[in-house]
Amino acid sequence: MDVYSYWIGLSVAAALLGQRLVWVSQLRRLSAAGP
Repeated sequence: MDVYSYWIGLSVAAALLGQRLVWVSQLRRLSAAGP
């Protein structure tokens, strides 16, 4: 496995993880602001 594809996979995984963290924080904020 070459380094280029390794870094691409790593950046994609980091982007997906960051997106999920943002989504979870927004969901938690909405549930906290709810009734």
